[in-house]
Amino acid sequence: MTEKDKVRALAASREAQMHDALRAARTLIQAGLPRDAVNRVYYAIYYRMVALLLLRRMEPSTHSGTLTLFSREFVKEGLVPRELARIAHHAFERRLEADYTGREVAPNEAEALLAQAHRFVDETEPVMNDLLREL
Repeated sequence: MTEKDKVRALAASREAQMHDALRAARTLIQAGLPRDAVNRVYYAIYYRMVALLLLRRMEPSTHSGTLTLFSREFVKEGLVPRELARIAHHAFERRLEADYTGREVAPNEAEALLAQAHRFVDETEPVMNDLLREL
């Protein structure tokens, strides 16, 4: 397996995790578990960011490093709108609150975050496709 094949396979694995996280978030909202859904929403966004960075041969070791590199490599370079970095940061903050403070999450808040995650995925899809073509 070539290095390009390995990178492509790892990015594809993160993409599969992203899709699973989106489906899980929807299921958790429907099951009346919005706090748990927030976790999955964030991870859907996170897995897309990681996949994009992998295609640029970058593997951040922390979540904050992932957010920083995504902003530098894709927002600052003008490949994606700044609003997508805001969405990612907001999801990260909500996930931390939901996971570690016990803060309640209303179903409509989880729904709104899920909609933002879908927007993030939709708007980064062209960049993902371009990076895959360039690989």
